[in-house]
Amino acid sequence: MSTTFVPSNGRLLVRPIEATKTTPGGLTIPDSMKQEQQEAEVIASIDEQYGGYAVGTKILLGKWAGSPITIDYEKLLLVSADEVLGYWEEKKEN
Repeated sequence: MSTTFVPSNGRLLVRPIEATKTTPGGLTIPDSMKQEQQEAEVIASIDEQYGGYAVGTKILLGKWAGSPITIDYEKLLLVSADEVLGYWEEKKEN
């Protein structure tokens, strides 16, 4: 039997996106200078219409947003849809 985690009450399960380790100019950023990760990818949502975010959507979170949880040895965040500051939208080219 397989089980799937389903967030409730307008929450989203997200996977933080690793920050780049170099600047656009090629300089390496030391670990001590990295900021808390604020970008994430939605991996589970109970209802796209309630939270407005489909699985796979890349979102921007507030600095202290979410509750860290571990599922299958993977570090994830459980965040409220209200904590999402914005998201990236792909533009269709004509």
